[in-house]
Amino acid sequence: MYTNDIVAIDNRLKEQIMDSYILSSSDFMYSVDMGFHLIAANLNFLNFIQPISIKNSLQIGDHLLDSIKFSPDLKTRFGNCFIRGFKGEVFVEEVQFQLPDKGIDKWSELHINPILNGDTTIGVTIISKDITASKYAALELLASNIRLNNILLSSSDWIWEVDANGTYTYCSEKAISHLGYDVGEIIGMSPFDFMREDEKQRVGLIFQDIVASNSAIVDLENWNIHKDGSEVCLLTNGFPVFDANGKLTGYLGVDKDITMRKTNELELLRMNEDLLLKTEELTKLNSELERFAFVASHDLQEPLRTVTSFLQLFEKKYTNLVDPTAKKYIDYAVNAAERMRYLIRDLLEYSSSGKGIEEYAEVNLNLIVSDITQLFEISHADTDVEYKIGKLPIVNAMYLKMLQVFQNLIGNAIKYKSEEKLVIEISANELDQDWQISVKDNGIGIEPQYHESIFELFNRLHSFSDYSGTGIGLAVCKKIVEMHGGKIRVKSDLNKGAEFIFTLPKNRP
Repeated sequence: MYTNDIVAIDNRLKEQIMDSYILSSSDFMYSVDMGFHLIAANLNFLNFIQPISIKNSLQIGDHLLDSIKFSPDLKTRFGNCFIRGFKGEVFVEEVQFQLPDKGIDKWSELHINPILNGDTTIGVTIISKDITASKYAALELLASNIRLNNILLSSSDWIWEVDANGTYTYCSEKAISHLGYDVGEIIGMSPFDFMREDEKQRVGLIFQDIVASNSAIVDLENWNIHKDGSEVCLLTNGFPVFDANGKLTGYLGVDKDITMRKTNELELLRMNEDLLLKTEELTKLNSELERFAFVASHDLQEPLRTVTSFLQLFEKKYTNLVDPTAKKYIDYAVNAAERMRYLIRDLLEYSSSGKGIEEYAEVNLNLIVSDITQLFEISHADTDVEYKIGKLPIVNAMYLKMLQVFQNLIGNAIKYKSEEKLVIEISANELDQDWQISVKDNGIGIEPQYHESIFELFNRLHSFSDYSGTGIGLAVCKKIVEMHGGKIRVKSDLNKGAEFIFTLPKNRP
């Protein structure tokens, strides 16, 4: 504040005032009388004001407010400051001085002091300090604080600060949504005050190591007790704060509520453990069932051979004693035993189709299809078949298993041919992750309602007298394809042929 009162105005005193202004700092200094006329000014003020004065030449004695290109609002603001000084007030006022057409935008701190002659105020002296830099810095800081506060309000995370002793010195209002306590209840407490004893010991040891090494807190999961007694899991991140001497003064950080995620993770872990246990039990059961099927099927072969052989011997030795009806009965029994032998053979094949009894290797499907078609040309020489075979890929698979798949699919196409000449088309289509293989024929087809059931074990659509077989072949194909990580399906309609489509992964997991 400037309290030096000027008690008399004469020419000598005016000269002394001017001299003091000239020798003063870079501040603007000027004085006006009660009629707003300029009675004194330093060079800094005069040099600044000349370009924006109406006559481009401000002189002592000129009316200050009428001589400068003030905006109406700014003129009123300055006038009010002078009037307060005329009334004897000593005060400081911040004024933004803007003249856009002159490129001027400055903040001034005006120190207003009345000029007294005895007890009478005869004018005011103004010392104007340029505070533009500090003002804009303060405004930027205020804007930054507003942005930060808005971020804190919009964020679901809890911002906090603790001192070197681990005591909360600041926390955002989000604390109540995390722990149920308001800010006043949190300040002065420690994070460990909200933890179970076992959790307090676990987290305390971790925090000791962090403080000892002046490290940041990175994704520290910790369980806390909510005000309502429930457990809350927080994910804590923070960084150390140091004083000018490099001494740790505390931590500034943020807590995220991850209770739902951790609860889901724990539940998923429990479910995975249960699933793993059930998978182990199922694997053991499947192994036992496969072993049972293999042993049972293998052991049933011998009595069936015995029954068939003795029936045939009986028929041959006592042919003269057997009447046509008995002979028919013997044929039925032999045929039934033969069908049972086929059924047992296919059951053995199915029980072993899911076992990885051979190593995965590069298998050229072109060679497999070539071998199968040559085999069927020999075994079904009476069937006229036209093969249309495209280029097939080399896949990572089990050779014998792939042989089984193509043997069953091509064999079914031959078995269920129509009256037309049989055409079998085999092709491959490359997808993003898989190879898609197609075996298509122009046979009798399959009604849509059976497209799923034909892949089930022992599921036959025709009687044994019409078409031989046990209904296991497609179930074997499905089991092998799925074991390789693929899927199989059929596209067909009655009397319109069938297309079996299966996939094999390009990169086997």
